[in-house]
Amino acid sequence: MRAIFILAVALAGCAGKAEPVPTRVEAAVSLAWTAATGDSWDLRVVSGRKAEVSTGKEPTSTEFQLTIAGVLRVTAISAEGTRECEFTFASLEGTVQALGVSMPITDNPTEVAGRKIRATLNSVGQLVWDAEALRQVSPGLDLNDDLAGLFPALPRDPVAAGEKWTDVVDRHTDEYELRRVEEREGKRFAIFAGTSKADEVKGGAALTSSLRVNGHFAGEWDVSAGCLGRFELERKEEARIVAKASVMVTTTEVKRLVVMTRK
Repeated sequence: MRAIFILAVALAGCAGKAEPVPTRVEAAVSLAWTAATGDSWDLRVVSGRKAEVSTGKEPTSTEFQLTIAGVLRVTAISAEGTRECEFTFASLEGTVQALGVSMPITDNPTEVAGRKIRATLNSVGQLVWDAEALRQVSPGLDLNDDLAGLFPALPRDPVAAGEKWTDVVDRHTDEYELRRVEEREGKRFAIFAGTSKADEVKGGAALTSSLRVNGHFAGEWDVSAGCLGRFELERKEEARIVAKASVMVTTTEVKRLVVMTRK
């Protein structure tokens, strides 16, 4: 009996260490960057994208799987509130698959270590990169395809759970919704999610182009720290060009995970 009693006490002690239940916050919160000059974060991006091109024959496809790690630091803040940033690469690794052959992006994932790229965090929280510099990071690899649209667009005014906002980027409309605000261990976190949509057709009888986009995303914003915590998306795009004697269809699938940790 004594052994059973001791076991029961031990189990009760373990149960007492369970994760605290988040508290819902009903008031509107600001989803805005509050980073000061010198603030920095560890930034990790896991990106997967596949592009397939078809012209009526056997389609050709290329698939990339990348993991990018480094440190994002705010170097200056303008009077308008935009933040100049610098990203220092720590590593770049992954594979590219084409024509049935898979090969590593690089033989040495840390060969980019220390390379710095400029970027601007604009007024709605999106990170705009130095596009030409990203093309030069690794021979034969354009990182703009993996780092464009890395951060979500933020509402300019405080929002409460259930409220929505939209942003148009690269011809598709992203509709966001603040699902809930939680308080955990004295800190507030905003949970948001949404969809990416496009369905447009242009041209006439001789030449017609169309774009269809269907995707979804979700993330967590650290309200207390004024920064992004996590953002993940999945999107499929189909671009079609139809001429009198030919059709070209390009299908792109993107999956991405972004994780930020304040240093």
